[in-house]
Amino acid sequence: MKKGFTLLELLIVVIIVAVLASFAIPQYLTSVEKGKVAKAKNALSLIAKAEKMYRAEMDVYCTSQTALNNYVDFQAQTAADPDWAYTIPAAGASSFQVRATRSAGRYAGAAGQVDVNENNTWGGTHPFARYK
Repeated sequence: MKKGFTLLELLIVVIIVAVLASFAIPQYLTSVEKGKVAKAKNALSLIAKAEKMYRAEMDVYCTSQTALNNYVDFQAQTAADPDWAYTIPAAGASSFQVRATRSAGRYAGAAGQVDVNENNTWGGTHPFARYK
């Protein structure tokens, strides 16, 4: 009698592995994206703290990223990040908004924005922008 697997047994194993992979891969990609959003939220919260320190000193919020370097190393937080581009689209005497826009991937551009304002209100167009 020959030892080994039949073609049918091998096909069943391949089908089972394919079904398991069809569930695991999307979950993995979702977890990776949530991790990237968490990284952006961390940088945004540091920038928001720098904005508040700037306002405490100057009585207005800052619109210049270079001016924030006195309070937080803006370049170290944002320049080396290949996934996100950080901007300050709105700032004035009584309010500010800091935005991270996804640079690449499925949510690149306007579909992947995460925002925070002076009240620590999180928002944006990214599907995971509002999750804690």
